[in-house]
Amino acid sequence: MNKEKAYVPKLNLNQRKTVDSVRFPDLKTTKDFPDTDPWFNWLADNIEGNPERFARREYLEFGIGGGLQAVAALIGLEKKPNLPGIKKITGIDIDGWRLDIAADNLNKSSIPYILYQGDAVQWVEEQQERITNTAIVMCLPQAPLPKNTPSDQMNKYSSNADVYHEDLLPEFAKKYNRWGLGLNAAVLGTLIEHIGDDMDVSVVFSGRVPENVIRYMIHDLGWRVVDIAETPEPIQQDPDTDIFYVSAYANESYENLFWEKLSNGKFSPISAEEAEKRLRLANRDRNNFNVYHHVAVWHLEPATN
Repeated sequence: MNKEKAYVPKLNLNQRKTVDSVRFPDLKTTKDFPDTDPWFNWLADNIEGNPERFARREYLEFGIGGGLQAVAALIGLEKKPNLPGIKKITGIDIDGWRLDIAADNLNKSSIPYILYQGDAVQWVEEQQERITNTAIVMCLPQAPLPKNTPSDQMNKYSSNADVYHEDLLPEFAKKYNRWGLGLNAAVLGTLIEHIGDDMDVSVVFSGRVPENVIRYMIHDLGWRVVDIAETPEPIQQDPDTDIFYVSAYANESYENLFWEKLSNGKFSPISAEEAEKRLRLANRDRNNFNVYHHVAVWHLEPATN
C-alpha cells in the first residue's frame, strides 16, 4: 500500500485529569453511565464478556467518549480474579466534554489513566516508540461531513467529531470517506506502522456500511479479520448521526442496511432514503424514531501475523 504522509491539523493533545484514583465499591454495572442507549450497552457487554483480551495489557481507546467500554473491561476482569488486571488506561477523543465524563467514570477505579483531547491519527504519529502489550479499542465516527458543507451549517453540531470532514484525512484514507469510513481508515492505516508485539485490536463498525466494503478496507490497510461479533438484532440509529451519505451507495446491490421495528417486535428492512427521511422528521429526538441498523465489533490482527 502506497501511503502519502498524512496532513493532520495541529489540535491540542491536552492531558486531562490523570489520576491514580480510589475504587468505589458501588461500581458494579455499566448502567452507571448517563447514556443508557442499547447500542452502547451492547458494546459494553461485548467488551465485558472478553476480559482475557485486556488482561495484563495496557488499554488504549480511540474515541473513548464517556469511558463506558473501558469500565466494562475493568468489570469483566473483576469477575475473573484469576486474570491479571489492566496496567493503565489511555483514551483519546476530540471532544473535551466527553473526556470529562470519562474522567468522572474512571475515577471509580484504582487503575491509573490518562486522557488526551485531540486527533487520533496525530496521537499515533507522535508516538516515539512502537505500541506494544496493548489492547486497542476503536469506536470512531462513521459519518463525516463532506468537504463542501457550508460553514454556517456546521454550527448546529455540538461535537467536533461531526465536522471531521475529508479535507482533514490523509490521502490513502479519502477513498473510504464515501462510505463514512475515512477516519477509521486513517487510524487503522497509520496504526499498522506503529504497533509491536502482544496486541489485541477491536473496531466497532455500523451495519450502515456493507460488510464487503469493511473487509476490503481492512485487507487494504494491512489487517485481517479474526472474528466478528454482531448485535443479535438491529439497534436504534443514533438520531444525532447523519446518514445522508448512505443513499449514494445503498442502491448498488446492497440491501438490509436499515430496519424498522414492527408492532410485533420483529424487524423489517427499509430503504436508505426512507431512513434518511425519518431522521429529518425526528429532529434529533429519539422518541418514536423507528430506524435501526446492526452494530458489530471486528476483532483484527496485522496480516503479517
